[in-house]
Amino acid sequence: MGETIHRTNQKVEVPDDKELVIGDVLTIPFKDKEFDFLIASHIAEHIDNRLNFVQS
Repeated sequence: MGETIHRTNQKVEVPDDKELVIGDVLTIPFKDKEFDFLIASHIAEHIDNRLNFVQS
């Protein structure tokens, strides 16, 4: 697993029965139709190609 500290000095606590998935918003590591919806808050302003982001 990669580093989990970003914009904070605290480490992310992941419960033993859960998995932390770290991925790139433009190439998310999930299959198509794996979720009905997702919430992407405060992300688009950090993406160079926002059109690719909203079409992902």
